[in-house]
Amino acid sequence: ALATRPQPVGGPRRRRRPGACDGDGGADDGGGARAGQRRSRGVPRVPARGGRLGPITFLLLLFVCERATFLASDWILATWTDNLSADKSKIQPPFGLPTGVDDDTTQWYLGFYAIMAACNAVFVLARLLYFVHMGANATERLFK
Repeated sequence: ALATRPQPVGGPRRRRRPGACDGDGGADDGGGARAGQRRSRGVPRVPARGGRLGPITFLLLLFVCERATFLASDWILATWTDNLSADKSKIQPPFGLPTGVDDDTTQWYLGFYAIMAACNAVFVLARLLYFVHMGANATERLFK
């Protein structure tokens, strides 16, 4: 007959991985999870560790809108100055505007430029405030 080792009181001991949890939710002596918490298993998804993609997408959208209004204001200035100095037979005014330099044309160019400059300022300010808000939230979470 084979000699057997005496079993401890309460049955044989199971061999555990460090950090594994009991079935009742309590942590074992390996550490890792706090009492009353279960350690999740498996591979975490990107949003669980890296944050949500919504804020980054919104910030990118603000950046694209700001750049688009900036380019539109540059385009209207280039078109306006080119139309002022070009030969009148070669002018191709935008949106069917008259080719002559009169008060209506100047007013249209100035109005379009003012609208694009105002939109650009709004998008720059919105992007700045949103970036500061995201930074403050990240700092608060980091130093809690």
